[in-house]
Amino acid sequence: MSAKNFLKLTDQIDKLNDEKKILVKGKVSREYLVRNGYFNLINGYKDYFCRSNSGTRVYYDNIKIDQFKSVMNFDRNLRKIIFKYVTQIEEEIGAIFGYFFEMDMVARDKNWGDMSLYCYKNRKTGREMLSRIYGDISKRSNEYLYHYENKHSYLPSWIMIKALTFGNLIKLISYTDDKYKMKICDLYKIDYKKQKQTYRRIVSMLSLINALRNKIAHSERIIDFKGHKDNNRVITKYHKTLTYDNIQQESLIDAILYMKMLIPGKEYVHLINEIGHELNNLKENIHNNAFLKICNNIGLDTSKNHKKALNDMKVPSHIINYVELI
Repeated sequence: MSAKNFLKLTDQIDKLNDEKKILVKGKVSREYLVRNGYFNLINGYKDYFCRSNSGTRVYYDNIKIDQFKSVMNFDRNLRKIIFKYVTQIEEEIGAIFGYFFEMDMVARDKNWGDMSLYCYKNRKTGREMLSRIYGDISKRSNEYLYHYENKHSYLPSWIMIKALTFGNLIKLISYTDDKYKMKICDLYKIDYKKQKQTYRRIVSMLSLINALRNKIAHSERIIDFKGHKDNNRVITKYHKTLTYDNIQQESLIDAILYMKMLIPGKEYVHLINEIGHELNNLKENIHNNAFLKICNNIGLDTSKNHKKALNDMKVPSHIINYVELI
Protein backbone atom coordinates (compact mmCIF):
# COMPACT_ATOMS: atom_id res chain seq x y z
CA MET A 1 0.00 0.00 0.00
CA SER A 2 1.32 3.43 -0.89
CA ALA A 3 2.55 5.71 1.89
CA LYS A 4 0.39 8.38 0.23
CA ASN A 5 -2.62 6.77 1.93
CA PHE A 6 -1.22 7.60 5.36
CA LEU A 7 -3.24 10.19 7.30
CA LYS A 8 -1.99 12.12 10.29
CA LEU A 9 -4.19 11.98 13.39
CA THR A 10 -5.32 15.54 12.83
CA ASP A 11 -6.38 14.59 9.30
CA GLN A 12 -8.21 11.52 10.61
CA ILE A 13 -10.11 13.63 13.13
CA ASP A 14 -11.00 16.18 10.46
CA LYS A 15 -12.22 13.38 8.19
CA LEU A 16 -14.43 11.99 10.95
CA ASN A 17 -15.88 15.41 11.75
CA ASP A 18 -16.32 16.72 8.21
CA GLU A 19 -16.81 13.76 5.88
CA LYS A 20 -18.28 11.04 8.08
CA LYS A 21 -20.18 13.40 10.38
CA ILE A 22 -18.89 11.53 13.43
CA LEU A 23 -18.30 14.07 16.14
CA VAL A 24 -14.86 13.96 17.75
CA LYS A 25 -14.87 16.68 20.35
CA GLY A 26 -12.81 17.33 23.45
CA LYS A 27 -9.47 16.16 24.80
CA VAL A 28 -10.77 12.86 26.23
CA SER A 29 -12.28 11.69 22.93
CA ARG A 30 -9.20 12.69 20.96
CA GLU A 31 -6.91 10.90 23.41
CA TYR A 32 -9.07 7.78 23.19
CA LEU A 33 -8.66 7.78 19.41
CA VAL A 34 -4.88 8.18 19.77
CA ARG A 35 -4.56 5.40 22.35
CA ASN A 36 -6.71 2.87 20.52
CA GLY A 37 -5.99 3.69 16.90
CA TYR A 38 -8.27 4.73 14.07
CA PHE A 39 -8.36 1.26 12.52
CA ASN A 40 -9.27 -0.54 15.78
CA LEU A 41 -11.86 1.97 16.87
CA ILE A 42 -13.51 3.23 13.68
CA ASN A 43 -12.95 0.47 11.11
CA GLY A 44 -13.55 -2.19 13.75
CA TYR A 45 -17.04 -1.04 14.70
CA LYS A 46 -18.26 1.29 11.92
CA ASP A 47 -20.74 -1.19 10.39
CA TYR A 48 -22.91 -1.02 13.49
CA PHE A 49 -23.46 2.70 12.96
CA CYS A 50 -24.24 2.66 9.24
CA ARG A 51 -27.32 2.32 7.10
CA SER A 52 -27.07 1.04 3.57
CA ASN A 53 -27.89 3.60 0.92
CA SER A 54 -27.52 2.21 -2.63
CA GLY A 55 -24.23 0.60 -1.71
CA THR A 56 -22.87 3.74 -0.05
CA ARG A 57 -22.07 3.72 3.67
CA VAL A 58 -24.14 6.37 5.43
CA TYR A 59 -23.89 6.86 9.18
CA TYR A 60 -26.91 7.35 11.40
CA ASP A 61 -27.54 10.91 12.54
CA ASN A 62 -25.84 12.40 15.60
CA ILE A 63 -23.18 9.73 15.99
CA LYS A 64 -20.31 10.67 18.27
CA ILE A 65 -16.99 8.94 18.69
CA ASP A 66 -18.06 8.28 22.29
CA GLN A 67 -20.53 5.72 20.91
CA PHE A 68 -17.68 3.86 19.20
CA LYS A 69 -15.87 4.05 22.52
CA SER A 70 -18.88 2.47 24.27
CA VAL A 71 -18.93 -0.44 21.82
CA MET A 72 -15.18 -1.00 22.16
CA ASN A 73 -15.45 -0.95 25.96
CA PHE A 74 -18.38 -3.37 25.80
CA ASP A 75 -16.34 -5.74 23.63
CA ARG A 76 -13.37 -5.52 26.02
CA ASN A 77 -15.50 -6.10 29.12
CA LEU A 78 -17.24 -9.01 27.42
CA ARG A 79 -13.82 -10.56 26.69
CA LYS A 80 -12.83 -10.26 30.35
CA ILE A 81 -16.06 -11.84 31.56
CA ILE A 82 -16.01 -14.76 29.14
CA PHE A 83 -12.29 -15.43 29.54
CA LYS A 84 -12.79 -16.04 33.25
CA TYR A 85 -15.31 -18.79 32.57
CA VAL A 86 -13.51 -20.23 29.54
CA THR A 87 -10.30 -20.76 31.52
CA GLN A 88 -12.38 -22.36 34.28
CA ILE A 89 -13.76 -24.82 31.71
CA GLU A 90 -10.25 -25.44 30.34
CA GLU A 91 -8.87 -26.30 33.78
CA GLU A 92 -11.84 -28.44 34.76
CA ILE A 93 -11.92 -30.48 31.56
CA GLY A 94 -8.17 -31.06 31.89
CA ALA A 95 -8.47 -32.19 35.50
CA ILE A 96 -11.39 -34.53 34.85
CA PHE A 97 -9.98 -36.01 31.65
CA GLY A 98 -6.61 -36.45 33.40
CA TYR A 99 -8.34 -38.34 36.19
CA PHE A 100 -10.13 -40.70 33.79
CA PHE A 101 -7.02 -41.19 31.70
CA GLU A 102 -4.57 -41.85 34.54
CA MET A 103 -6.98 -44.20 36.32
CA ASP A 104 -7.23 -46.25 33.15
CA MET A 105 -3.44 -46.15 32.61
CA VAL A 106 -2.85 -47.51 36.12
CA ALA A 107 -5.41 -50.29 35.62
CA ARG A 108 -3.73 -51.29 32.32
CA ASP A 109 -0.17 -50.85 33.61
CA LYS A 110 0.60 -48.28 30.92
CA ASN A 111 1.67 -44.65 30.81
CA TRP A 112 0.75 -41.77 28.54
CA GLY A 113 4.04 -42.07 26.65
CA ASP A 114 2.83 -45.26 24.96
CA MET A 115 2.29 -44.33 21.31
CA SER A 116 -0.31 -47.07 20.83
CA LEU A 117 -2.78 -45.12 22.98
CA TYR A 118 -3.28 -42.45 20.34
CA CYS A 119 -4.88 -42.49 16.92
CA TYR A 120 -7.18 -40.16 15.00
CA LYS A 121 -9.84 -41.45 12.59
CA ASN A 122 -7.50 -44.31 11.62
CA ARG A 123 -5.30 -41.90 9.66
CA LYS A 124 -2.70 -40.61 12.04
CA THR A 125 -0.47 -42.43 14.52
CA GLY A 126 0.32 -41.42 18.06
CA ARG A 127 3.61 -39.89 16.96
CA GLU A 128 1.94 -36.56 16.18
CA MET A 129 0.11 -36.45 19.51
CA LEU A 130 3.22 -37.29 21.52
CA SER A 131 5.13 -34.64 19.58
CA ARG A 132 2.52 -32.08 20.62
CA ILE A 133 2.70 -33.19 24.26
CA TYR A 134 6.50 -33.10 24.48
CA GLY A 135 6.53 -29.79 22.62
CA ASP A 136 4.23 -28.17 25.16
CA ILE A 137 6.15 -29.65 28.10
CA SER A 138 9.46 -28.33 26.73
CA LYS A 139 8.02 -24.79 26.63
CA ARG A 140 7.02 -24.83 30.30
CA SER A 141 9.29 -23.92 33.19
CA ASN A 142 6.97 -24.75 36.08
CA GLU A 143 8.51 -26.01 39.31
CA TYR A 144 6.03 -28.87 39.63
CA LEU A 145 7.16 -30.29 36.26
CA TYR A 146 10.80 -30.30 37.38
CA HIS A 147 9.82 -31.77 40.74
CA TYR A 148 7.99 -34.75 39.28
CA GLU A 149 10.57 -35.36 36.56
CA ASN A 150 13.52 -35.22 38.99
CA LYS A 151 11.91 -37.09 41.87
CA HIS A 152 9.75 -39.64 40.06
CA SER A 153 11.18 -39.67 36.51
CA TYR A 154 7.57 -39.71 35.32
CA LEU A 155 4.84 -37.13 34.92
CA PRO A 156 1.38 -38.43 35.85
CA SER A 157 -1.32 -37.64 33.31
CA TRP A 158 -2.85 -34.87 35.41
CA ILE A 159 0.54 -33.14 35.61
CA MET A 160 1.30 -33.64 31.92
CA ILE A 161 -2.08 -32.15 30.99
CA LYS A 162 -1.30 -29.00 32.98
CA ALA A 163 1.48 -28.31 30.48
CA LEU A 164 -0.79 -28.55 27.43
CA THR A 165 -2.41 -25.69 25.61
CA PHE A 166 -6.20 -25.90 25.49
CA GLY A 167 -5.97 -26.72 21.78
CA ASN A 168 -3.64 -29.65 22.43
CA LEU A 169 -5.78 -30.86 25.32
CA ILE A 170 -8.70 -31.03 22.88
CA LYS A 171 -6.44 -32.88 20.42
CA LEU A 172 -5.54 -35.32 23.20
CA ILE A 173 -9.22 -35.98 23.92
CA SER A 174 -9.77 -36.45 20.16
CA TYR A 175 -6.85 -38.86 19.71
CA THR A 176 -7.60 -41.11 22.70
CA ASP A 177 -10.19 -43.85 23.13
CA ASP A 178 -13.83 -42.81 22.69
CA LYS A 179 -14.68 -44.15 26.14
CA TYR A 180 -13.14 -41.01 27.66
CA LYS A 181 -15.37 -38.79 25.53
CA MET A 182 -18.36 -40.85 26.62
CA LYS A 183 -17.47 -40.38 30.29
CA ILE A 184 -17.14 -36.62 29.84
CA CYS A 185 -20.46 -36.50 27.98
CA ASP A 186 -22.12 -38.52 30.75
CA LEU A 187 -20.82 -36.16 33.42
CA TYR A 188 -21.98 -33.00 31.64
CA LYS A 189 -25.20 -34.57 30.33
CA ILE A 190 -24.25 -34.06 26.71
CA ASP A 191 -26.40 -36.33 24.53
CA TYR A 192 -24.73 -38.91 22.33
CA LYS A 193 -25.54 -42.02 20.37
CA LYS A 194 -22.75 -44.55 20.61
CA GLN A 195 -23.59 -46.21 17.30
CA LYS A 196 -23.22 -42.94 15.39
CA GLN A 197 -20.29 -41.73 17.53
CA THR A 198 -22.05 -38.41 18.13
CA TYR A 199 -20.29 -38.16 21.49
CA ARG A 200 -17.59 -36.51 19.39
CA ARG A 201 -19.69 -33.37 19.66
CA ILE A 202 -17.89 -32.64 22.93
CA VAL A 203 -14.75 -32.08 20.85
CA SER A 204 -16.62 -29.72 18.50
CA MET A 205 -18.03 -27.76 21.44
CA LEU A 206 -14.65 -27.43 23.12
CA SER A 207 -13.03 -26.46 19.82
CA LEU A 208 -15.40 -23.51 19.39
CA ILE A 209 -14.80 -22.42 22.99
CA ASN A 210 -11.05 -22.65 22.37
CA ALA A 211 -11.35 -20.57 19.20
CA LEU A 212 -13.16 -17.95 21.27
CA ARG A 213 -10.47 -18.19 23.96
CA ASN A 214 -7.76 -17.55 21.37
CA LYS A 215 -9.62 -14.52 20.01
CA ILE A 216 -9.79 -13.11 23.52
CA ALA A 217 -6.13 -13.88 24.25
CA HIS A 218 -5.14 -11.88 21.16
CA SER A 219 -7.46 -8.96 22.04
CA GLU A 220 -9.56 -9.47 18.93
CA ARG A 221 -13.22 -8.49 18.66
CA ILE A 222 -15.66 -11.15 19.83
CA ILE A 223 -19.04 -9.47 19.22
CA ASP A 224 -18.67 -10.58 15.60
CA PHE A 225 -17.19 -13.97 16.53
CA LYS A 226 -18.07 -16.73 14.06
CA GLY A 227 -17.39 -20.46 14.03
CA HIS A 228 -18.46 -23.38 11.86
CA LYS A 229 -21.21 -23.17 9.25
CA ASP A 230 -24.29 -25.25 8.60
CA ASN A 231 -24.05 -28.98 9.30
CA ASN A 232 -20.91 -28.62 11.46
CA ARG A 233 -22.90 -26.65 14.02
CA VAL A 234 -23.67 -28.53 17.24
CA ILE A 235 -27.25 -28.20 18.48
CA THR A 236 -27.60 -28.84 22.22
CA LYS A 237 -30.81 -29.39 24.14
CA TYR A 238 -30.62 -25.75 25.25
CA HIS A 239 -30.47 -24.56 21.65
CA LYS A 240 -33.72 -26.45 21.06
CA THR A 241 -35.40 -25.20 24.24
CA LEU A 242 -34.49 -21.59 23.46
CA THR A 243 -35.15 -21.91 19.69
CA TYR A 244 -31.53 -21.23 18.71
CA ASP A 245 -31.57 -24.36 16.58
CA ASN A 246 -31.86 -22.97 13.05
CA ILE A 247 -28.91 -24.23 11.02
CA GLN A 248 -26.60 -21.30 10.47
CA GLN A 249 -23.06 -20.20 11.19
CA GLU A 250 -21.97 -20.53 14.81
CA SER A 251 -21.93 -17.23 16.64
CA LEU A 252 -21.01 -16.05 20.12
CA ILE A 253 -24.39 -17.22 21.44
CA ASP A 254 -23.49 -20.81 20.45
CA ALA A 255 -20.31 -20.69 22.53
CA ILE A 256 -22.26 -19.25 25.46
CA LEU A 257 -24.84 -22.05 25.19
CA TYR A 258 -22.06 -24.66 24.99
CA MET A 259 -20.70 -23.12 28.18
CA LYS A 260 -24.10 -23.72 29.78
CA MET A 261 -23.46 -27.46 29.36
CA LEU A 262 -20.08 -27.18 31.07
CA ILE A 263 -20.78 -24.76 33.95
CA PRO A 264 -23.03 -25.54 36.98
CA GLY A 265 -26.35 -23.69 36.95
CA LYS A 266 -25.63 -21.09 39.65
CA GLU A 267 -22.31 -20.12 38.09
CA TYR A 268 -23.93 -19.86 34.67
CA VAL A 269 -26.51 -17.44 36.07
CA HIS A 270 -23.63 -15.23 37.23
CA LEU A 271 -22.14 -15.33 33.73
CA ILE A 272 -25.43 -14.29 32.12
CA ASN A 273 -25.98 -11.55 34.73
CA GLU A 274 -22.53 -10.12 34.00
CA ILE A 275 -23.24 -10.11 30.27
CA GLY A 276 -26.63 -8.52 30.94
CA HIS A 277 -25.06 -5.73 32.97
CA GLU A 278 -22.72 -4.85 30.11
CA LEU A 279 -25.56 -4.93 27.56
CA ASN A 280 -27.67 -2.64 29.74
CA ASN A 281 -24.84 -0.09 29.87
CA LEU A 282 -24.27 -0.36 26.13
CA LYS A 283 -27.94 0.23 25.29
CA GLU A 284 -27.93 3.47 27.25
CA ASN A 285 -24.95 4.87 25.36
CA ILE A 286 -25.37 4.06 21.66
CA HIS A 287 -27.88 4.48 18.84
CA ASN A 288 -30.71 1.95 19.18
CA ASN A 289 -30.21 0.58 15.66
CA ALA A 290 -26.54 -0.03 16.45
CA PHE A 291 -27.52 -1.83 19.65
CA LEU A 292 -29.93 -4.12 17.79
CA LYS A 293 -27.25 -4.90 15.20
CA ILE A 294 -24.83 -5.89 17.94
CA CYS A 295 -27.43 -8.14 19.63
CA ASN A 296 -28.15 -9.75 16.27
CA ASN A 297 -24.46 -10.24 15.50
CA ILE A 298 -23.90 -11.88 18.87
CA GLY A 299 -26.74 -14.22 17.93
CA LEU A 300 -29.13 -13.09 20.65
CA ASP A 301 -32.83 -13.55 19.88
CA THR A 302 -33.85 -10.03 18.79
CA SER A 303 -37.55 -10.96 18.61
CA LYS A 304 -37.38 -10.37 22.38
CA ASN A 305 -35.78 -7.50 24.24
CA HIS A 306 -32.27 -8.35 25.36
CA LYS A 307 -33.22 -8.68 29.04
CA LYS A 308 -35.85 -11.34 28.37
CA ALA A 309 -33.60 -13.16 25.91
CA LEU A 310 -30.87 -13.39 28.54
CA ASN A 311 -33.23 -14.31 31.37
CA ASP A 312 -34.60 -17.16 29.27
CA MET A 313 -31.05 -18.52 28.91
CA LYS A 314 -30.76 -19.02 32.67
CA VAL A 315 -33.38 -21.78 32.75
CA PRO A 316 -33.53 -24.66 33.04
CA SER A 317 -30.63 -24.83 35.45
CA HIS A 318 -27.91 -27.26 34.37
CA ILE A 319 -26.91 -29.73 37.10
CA ILE A 320 -23.51 -31.42 37.02
CA ASN A 321 -23.08 -34.23 39.55
CA TYR A 322 -19.35 -34.13 40.30
CA VAL A 323 -19.89 -36.40 43.31
CA GLU A 324 -20.32 -39.38 40.97
CA LEU A 325 -16.60 -39.17 40.23
CA ILE A 326 -15.66 -39.73 43.87
